[in-house]
Amino acid sequence: PFAHATLLVNYLGMFKRYLYLAEKHFLVALKNTQSEEVKGHLKRNVQSIDAEHREVERFEAEFWDIINAIQEAVATEDPLSAELLSSLEAISKDFVKKSRATVSSMFHLLGMDAARSTSEINSVFRNLYTASQHSLLNL
Repeated sequence: PFAHATLLVNYLGMFKRYLYLAEKHFLVALKNTQSEEVKGHLKRNVQSIDAEHREVERFEAEFWDIINAIQEAVATEDPLSAELLSSLEAISKDFVKKSRATVSSMFHLLGMDAARSTSEINSVFRNLYTASQHSLLNL
């Protein structure tokens, strides 16, 4: 369980950073455009990211409930149930699968900034994909 939890916390942090950088990109673009049509697209992208933030919060609550249950079992020297361990594995894989799909669907919307290998968002993108290849999170 420790490996799954550690990987997932790191992956979660990278995903949240990706969302922050993507939202920042869209908000800057929104300020710099005159086209109402483009503004509409950018606003929808920001709304989509806001929805992702809410989904991440829901996931985090569920994840920490599982971690707290594991911690309680360890503290009371109870054996860890297969159900609890399986829940941690399932939520880990589910989160990686969903967040990877989000990253993939959003990447092309970020334009040249995301494609530039020296940009932070490109670095976070590559780190997310590398981390998702770990055998414990392998989809």
